[in-house]
Amino acid sequence: MNSPYTHLTIFERESIFLWSSQKVSVREIARRLNRSVSTISRELKRNSVNQDYSPTVAQSKYQSRKSHCGRKAIFTNRQYWEKVRHLFVDLQWSPEQISARLKHEDSEVQVSYTTLYRAIYNGLFELEKLSHGNRGLIRSLRHKGKTRHTKGHQEK
Repeated sequence: MNSPYTHLTIFERESIFLWSSQKVSVREIARRLNRSVSTISRELKRNSVNQDYSPTVAQSKYQSRKSHCGRKAIFTNRQYWEKVRHLFVDLQWSPEQISARLKHEDSEVQVSYTTLYRAIYNGLFELEKLSHGNRGLIRSLRHKGKTRHTKGHQEK
């Protein structure tokens, strides 16, 4: 059995379908696929409709479930994006100030300053696409988007 968990592939699902239709036991299917018995059993139980297992239906259900996983991007909501952009661009607040203020107000949107910096560096608050070399809103930050010096650097 594989120790790091990996999702079933469409090929493995087709094999499960073939062997289960041939009345091969769940334990034997698991042995042939080098998978846990519980994985095969769960797959058959979760993705069977009226005792019939279909690998294509199982794969589409898997992809649907997977698309609902994980945290949703906070700035996909237009109102949140506009509020944070207004604070950053118009009022010239730092990401730390924005984050702290939103937490203090018990606002519906709360975002860490790390997320704000990441969004700024990715150009999420830019209204139009930047030309090559233009740093845009990064220049609004305190250090103007400049990197820190290396250890041996001496000011001239």
